[in-house]
Amino acid sequence: MPYKTLRDTVISKLRDEILGGNYLPGEELTVKTLSERFDCSLTPVREALRVLESEGLLLANRHKSVKVSKLDAREVESISEIRILLERYACKLAVSNMTASLFRKLELNLQEQEKYASGENIPKFLRVNWQFHSEILKSTKQPILIEIINMLRNRTSHYLETYIYSSRTVERVKRGIAEHRQILEAMRRKDVDEAIAWTEKHLSTIANTLILYLREKQVQDDKHS
Repeated sequence: MPYKTLRDTVISKLRDEILGGNYLPGEELTVKTLSERFDCSLTPVREALRVLESEGLLLANRHKSVKVSKLDAREVESISEIRILLERYACKLAVSNMTASLFRKLELNLQEQEKYASGENIPKFLRVNWQFHSEILKSTKQPILIEIINMLRNRTSHYLETYIYSSRTVERVKRGIAEHRQILEAMRRKDVDEAIAWTEKHLSTIANTLILYLREKQVQDDKHS
């Protein structure tokens, strides 16, 4: 396998696992263990970790240890505020570019989301959930905007999966699907204001729920420390 392809394979696999919640926030990764796992030298692993650090998924310190990014409630709140502002703008751009084929694709996506409304396959639901947002973002035809929003989303997405598994609730899943439906219907009517309002409500609800979870978890951690 060519060196570049091997490095990219490590990046892709680790990114998917971090975003999928396979690694907990704060969990340490070692170059040696990963190189053994991927059956490669240390160099492509080191480079892959640097790329993921630049994306905000990993954090390296001066002792050269690498850990999955761990954020507190205040940081998540700040990231969410910026993301909401950008996605409001993205929503405005997207509405004017929506096509019949994209509406069909989003409708099929919602039908697939509903298959996982029971919460039995959270990783699959979250992937389909992000595809819904991603398709809308693509229609903005603004690659830099998409890149920034994706980066912000990556900073907190592994927390979302951890939260859903910890709470073991399907309420958030069902509510998210209903909010997606409202966003889609508003876009279908070319109602920019309503589409933006539902997008902001959807993202704000997720952010506030996650912030509350992190605050409660911090209180519990402080009691046990």
